[in-house]
Amino acid sequence: RGFRIELGEIEYQLLSHDEVNDAVVVALSSGKGDKRLVAYVTHDEATAMLTEENNDAAQTLRHDFIDSLKATLTQALPDYMVPSAFVVLDKLPLTPNGKVDRKGLPTPDMSLQQKSYVAPTTATEKLLCEIWQDVLGIEQVGITDNFFALGGHSLLIISVVSEISKTLEVHLTLKSVFSTPTVAESAVFIDAIKLNERYEASMITAEFEEGEF
Repeated sequence: RGFRIELGEIEYQLLSHDEVNDAVVVALSSGKGDKRLVAYVTHDEATAMLTEENNDAAQTLRHDFIDSLKATLTQALPDYMVPSAFVVLDKLPLTPNGKVDRKGLPTPDMSLQQKSYVAPTTATEKLLCEIWQDVLGIEQVGITDNFFALGGHSLLIISVVSEISKTLEVHLTLKSVFSTPTVAESAVFIDAIKLNERYEASMITAEFEEGEF
């Protein structure tokens, strides 16, 4: 059974944020048979957040603003009503009648939802990055990226768990993915499971060789 999502309620909560001038929320197809909530908000410093010059400062400004939006929504709404992508604009596109031109809203660039890229270093991290990139449809995923911040949700978690099971031969629960939302955290968790399995296997082998079976 699906959840009932009230786009107007999400917009209302966004507009309660002191720095938001206008807001509109839409459900867009992700291209993988599901839809993602995308929030478009206007801000007085939108241009500064998106400028290519002094990129680090712009990125920090943008992420701090988006994090504050998520915090506002998380306090008031259930998790499934918090958009997976936020697009900051200086103004919303309007129709000749003065209404929001939803068809004129830009396609969200998921890379702008990401923190500074940190490359994988271990074999497990590299495989997880590849799995996330495929499942989320994102060109590059770093080890500090958050699965849910990149548009991940419960249905996509099932795909991730399935791929991890096939590729790494580790069976994760949905809860474990929620509790380790970054590649780095998930890799540590998976490596710990594999280490424990190897230890248990070695103990069984040792007991067998000692004739305890």
